[in-house]
Amino acid sequence: MSLQDEYYSFLQKIKVGIHEASSITKVPARKIRYWQDKGYVEPVCKNSSSRQYDLVNLKKIILIQELVEEGYTLEASAKKVEARIKKLNDMMDLILPSWDFVHILKRIKSNYPLVDQAILDLFLISLYFFL
Repeated sequence: MSLQDEYYSFLQKIKVGIHEASSITKVPARKIRYWQDKGYVEPVCKNSSSRQYDLVNLKKIILIQELVEEGYTLEASAKKVEARIKKLNDMMDLILPSWDFVHILKRIKSNYPLVDQAILDLFLISLYFFL
C-alpha cells in the first residue's frame, strides 16, 4: 500500500452521521441526501441504513456548497470539486514520495514516546486540509 493509500485509508476511518455532517458543514441534511442521490457525495457504507460520511466527503460537501453560493450550478460545482480533488491527488503523488512521512512519524514516536497517537492523527488531518 502506498503512502497516499495509507493516508486516505486513515481519513476514511473518521466517520460522522448525516446530522453531524450537516452541523459541521452548515449544509442541511436534506440537501446532503439529495447530493448523495445525485452521486456527488458518497456515504462510507452504501448498504447501511444510516448515512455516515468520512472527511473526504465532508470536504466535498463544503467545497460544493461554496461554489453553489458563488453562483455555479450544482452539477458544475460537483465537477469543479472533482477536478480539484484530482489535481490535489496528482500534486500529492509528486509531493509525498519526497516527504517520508512514515519515517518522520516513526522518529517523532521514538524520540517523544509521550506523544499520543491522537496528536499524530491530528497532524495527518491538518495536512489533509492544508493540501
